[in-house]
Amino acid sequence: MNDEVSRSNYKTAVNVGYWIAMTIAMGLHVVAGDRGMTAREVIYVIVTPSIGAALLAFSYLELRAHRDA
Repeated sequence: MNDEVSRSNYKTAVNVGYWIAMTIAMGLHVVAGDRGMTAREVIYVIVTPSIGAALLAFSYLELRAHRDA
């Protein structure tokens, strides 16, 4: 469904994923130079947890919204 609650949950999940990606990217900026990580490895380390966190956040918010309905 594409109602107000789902759109709000989507925006919240995207924000969670964004901030996790930015936090990991800033941490890797400091660490990756010392470890000699390739760009592909760094991108993988940034994208994988941020997408997972966004999906989990959206799932949790949707489950909570449907449980309360």
